[in-house]
Amino acid sequence: MKRVEVVVTTALCIWSLSVLAADKVADTEVPEAVRAAVSKAYPAMTSCVFERERRGAVVQYEAEFELKDGDRTRRLSVEVSQDGVLLSEEEQVPFEDLPATVKKAHRASRYGKATVTGAERTRKDGKTSYEVQVRTAKGPREIVYDDQGAVLDAGNGPAN
Repeated sequence: MKRVEVVVTTALCIWSLSVLAADKVADTEVPEAVRAAVSKAYPAMTSCVFERERRGAVVQYEAEFELKDGDRTRRLSVEVSQDGVLLSEEEQVPFEDLPATVKKAHRASRYGKATVTGAERTRKDGKTSYEVQVRTAKGPREIVYDDQGAVLDAGNGPAN
């Protein structure tokens, strides 16, 4: 019986890896539509690296790159469909650069006194959200806010 459990568990692990898998790919392996979409949207990008992501039968690409913005370097990641449609944009940002409504909501939450280890801005489907990463006594936590400061996701429990 134990052998059957081990075989089933192993098969499930292998299957889950194949359902959501990402592979770094050379520029020459990236469809022209994907490269063109990223280049058009971010003509000043540098250090671009592509990954091919498979989510079941759907294949899309993630481009990670840097943009110079005056004396600051921005780090972005965008997801692009195979036919060159930009699906989402994610950028690492300093906590201080988050909207006042998000900072205020975070400081008032139960994680307001936790050490902030990072923050990200995500644009997807015409909406912007902000993720605040914190280190707590129970481990790391990610809290996602909308642009008005409402909690969209608190990881494994309520953030307020």
